Amino acid sequence: MTNENLVLLTIRLYNLTLLFPKKEPLRCRAREAADDILAMFIGRKSENNGFSLKESLDIMDGYLDVAISQNWVLAASILEIKQEYANIKRDLDSAEQISRAEHAGDIEVKEKIRQVFAMEPESDKKEAVDKEQEQPTASIQIVRPAPLMAPPAEPVRAFVETKESAESEDDEDDDSDALTESQIKRQRRIIEFLKQKGQAQVWEIQKIFPDISKRTIRRDFRSLLKQGSIERVGERNKTYYKMKVNLS
Repeated sequence: MTNENLVLLTIRLYNLTLLFPKKEPLRCRAREAADDILAMFIGRKSENNGFSLKESLDIMDGYLDVAISQNWVLAASILEIKQEYANIKRDLDSAEQISRAEHAGDIEVKEKIRQVFAMEPESDKKEAVDKEQEQPTASIQIVRPAPLMAPPAEPVRAFVETKESAESEDDEDDDSDALTESQIKRQRRIIEFLKQKGQAQVWEIQKIFPDISKRTIRRDFRSLLKQGSIERVGERNKTYYKMKVNLS
């Protein structure tokens, strides 16, 4: 798979998760896994956020299996993306086996591996034959399913814009005054931390809640800002939060 194709696949994953419930954590988790896979593949990095490329692909596969079981989206749409990520892992396995064969100097084994991975899986062949038999003999018309999103002229730029629009949609949840029990507990813990330490940045709070994304923690801070409990100081990476001083 080329870098451009993986960018397009990541865009399709983002568009797919827009159909998940807004409060569903799987929406954010799947996007984060897609980001990790894209960063490692394009950057040729061995790992990202503590996971290797193979591990991230396994995580993505698990997330998509859960999504299929929830019936939020047509299973066929999820299976298409699931197969694309499976192909990446299959190519990685092929490359690793070829590399080991080359290192061992076994040319015959290397060629056999190439032949095996060049062949279609038997299950895929059988499915293709069955589909051909189901088609009418008089006239055959192949109709390709429409993609979730047409390929943009500038893939990387389109990916950034799609990601930003998706995040802005997530931020709409901030307008709701109703807090869940987990949000209330988390915000109380943040208040306790600020009272003890005086101030904190998002990354410091994430250490307290390692399973919670930075985006969710930023929502907690925005909620506390609306409540008037805290205040924000600084901009961008230098932004930190502290308890609001009551002058009355």
